[in-house]
Amino acid sequence: MASAFDSSYRQFQQRLQQLQIQVVDASPHELRVAIAKIQQMFQLQIVPLAETIEASLSTQLQSIHTEINKQLRLLETDGVFLQAARQPTTAQQRKQQINHRLDLLLQYCAASLALQPQPDGFSDASASTPESSTKAPPTESN
Repeated sequence: MASAFDSSYRQFQQRLQQLQIQVVDASPHELRVAIAKIQQMFQLQIVPLAETIEASLSTQLQSIHTEINKQLRLLETDGVFLQAARQPTTAQQRKQQINHRLDLLLQYCAASLALQPQPDGFSDASASTPESSTKAPPTESN
C-alpha cells in the first residue's frame, strides 16, 4: 500500500503531466486556471507532507519544496505573459517556457519521491542508486 506521501506526490506529478498536455491546445485562461489549481494542491496537500518524513530527510525535502514553490510562482507569471502575448511567435515562446518549467517541476517531484524510503522488497528505478536520493535537480537561475 502506498504511503500518503507517495500517493500525494504521484497525484501532483499526474496533474503536472496533464498540464503539459494541456499547454498545446488550451486557451491561456484555461492554463492559468489549471496552474492556480496546481498551486493550491501543492500548498494544501504537498507542503504538509514534510511533517510525515524522517527528520533527517526533512531538510532536503524542505529545500525541494522551496524550489517547487518558486517554480510554481514563475509558472503563474508565465501564464500571465502567455495571456498577454499578441504575436503567435511570442505565444509559442511562452508555451515553450511553460513546458520547460513543468519539466523542472517533474524533476523536483522525482527527487522528492526518491527521498521517501521504499518498503522492503520494493525497487523503484529512481530510488535504486544512492546518488538519486541525495541529489536534487539543478536549480534554475531565474
